[in-house]
Amino acid sequence: MNRPTLHYLQIADFIAGAGGDPWAIDDSLQSASPARIDALAQARAASQANIAALNAKLQGHDARIGHYLDLENEDTDYDTEIIECCQLAKADTVTALRNATVIRDTCAATQPQAP
Repeated sequence: MNRPTLHYLQIADFIAGAGGDPWAIDDSLQSASPARIDALAQARAASQANIAALNAKLQGHDARIGHYLDLENEDTDYDTEIIECCQLAKADTVTALRNATVIRDTCAATQPQAP
């Protein structure tokens, strides 16, 4: 699944802060051979759901930051709220990375070994 389009948040910052790229893990699962149907199908579905949830959360945080920036133009300071959105976005990315790693590792552990 593609990375979300964000206007105020930087995906690279969250990848760096999380210590890995949950989208890259999802891409690797999505590109794996569908011949390993059962475990791979479950892993692909779980990974897609994980990334869809992450993207939705990041887009929500991004939209809130945009809203706060619009309100700042009305002489109100929302720096604390903006910082909180950034912290939540980082935490969401860390969680999604952990989930993606568990999904990948579980899938790899259940794959039959080649003869």
